This record gives sequence, C-alpha cells and structure tokens, in this order.
Amino acid sequence: MVLAAVFSFVGDAELDPDTPEGVVQDYLRAVIAGDRPAARSYLAEELDGCGTRFPRYLADQAFRIEWLDTNVDTGEAWVTVSVTGSDPGIFGGGRPETYEFRLTSAAGGWRITHQEWPWYECSADFPKPGPEG
Repeated sequence: MVLAAVFSFVGDAELDPDTPEGVVQDYLRAVIAGDRPAARSYLAEELDGCGTRFPRYLADQAFRIEWLDTNVDTGEAWVTVSVTGSDPGIFGGGRPETYEFRLTSAAGGWRITHQEWPWYECSADFPKPGPEG
C-alpha cells in the first residue's frame, strides 16, 4: 500500500486550519486523497465550477510536501511549498518542485485563488476557454 502523502509542514505538525498554510495543508490532503468536495471547500467562491479535470491519480503516489514560506499582506497571502513525488518520471524524477498558492481572506476564512499544483486549472488566472463559434 502506498502512503498518499507525507506532510513535513513544520515538522509534521497539524497547522492551524485558520492560517493560510493550514488551509493549504488541508487542501492538499483532500486533493491527494481524491476528495473533490472537501478540496473544493478550500477554493474561493469565484472558482465555483472550475476545473473539470480533478487530479484523481495523485492517490496512487506518495508525496513529501514541505512548507517553505508564507507572506501575508492586507488580506492576501502567498504560501510556498516544496513537493517531492514518488513517481520517478522519465528523467529520474524524485526531485523537489516548488509551488506557490495565493489565498485571500474572506468571511469564511482563507480561500485559495491561485495554485500552481495539483489542480492548477482551478485558479483565478487560469485561461478560460473562449466563446465557441
């Protein structure tokens, strides 16, 4: 059996779910577990209906996810994480990749508005399809 994720956020500690890094930690757990409704609950309302390609394949891999940095400024936060996956890939893989999450403060707490991984198409600045014609 493959361990879905190893979280090294601040020494594997459970982060406060009311902080930006705690939201990212819980969000990544939900996505990797394949729980779309739970993952969706961490996204900003403006992203309702985004991303039809939910990354369900992640549950088959192990990840080491480390919190690197959080910057907060006037209702916005940027959380940077390092992700190392177990999939060796065609070039050897196993190398850490750095990803950033942008969050905004809303009435219900911090919500993700931008992500570079894993459900990258669920970002406020992801290119939307043009009108059909």
